[in-house]
Amino acid sequence: MSTRPDDRTDETTEDRTEMYDAMSHPHRRWAVDAVETCGALDLQGVVAHVLRREGLTGEDSRQNVAVGLYHVHLPKLDDAEFVEFDRDEQTVAPGDRITPATARFESGTAALSD
Repeated sequence: MSTRPDDRTDETTEDRTEMYDAMSHPHRRWAVDAVETCGALDLQGVVAHVLRREGLTGEDSRQNVAVGLYHVHLPKLDDAEFVEFDRDEQTVAPGDRITPATARFESGTAALSD
């Protein structure tokens, strides 16, 4: 008998790891919250939501959040299918995995040992 987990277990573990990685940064969580709450937004709408939720003000904060979202956070969320990020149009829409992911995080039941 093999002690290696079956492929389904490996896939589930990989999916969970990807989900936790994608949702590990607060700006990514606020970006998901923005499109879950408001639907499709332009990049500046997501930036404004993150700034409000983080309590950040000023042009430097706006610029830093916008650059981070555009180059790091939204592409990571797009790769994980939590949002659909169009770099050319600078729009963000809910992705296929947004509802299951946010439901787990909001309920507080998303434990690493799941």
